[in-house]
Amino acid sequence: MHILHYMSGENRRSIMHGIPMQYLDQVKQLFANDGYKIKVRYRGPRAMDRGRSWATRQSTCLKSRAVTFAVYSRS
Repeated sequence: MHILHYMSGENRRSIMHGIPMQYLDQVKQLFANDGYKIKVRYRGPRAMDRGRSWATRQSTCLKSRAVTFAVYSRS
């Protein structure tokens, strides 16, 4: 995993975003080793969005349906 690929820009609230779910444990461990408290927000398609099925817009979702996740500082 190339961590720099997922780093957020200066004008974003997240630390990292667009990270595939397969890296969840690895990212959590990385921050835990440094003693940094984080909040994880799961991202994925909504089941229904005003009549349209499987909207492509990213939103907060359940972990079981997530495709990617974002990391925020928990301070």
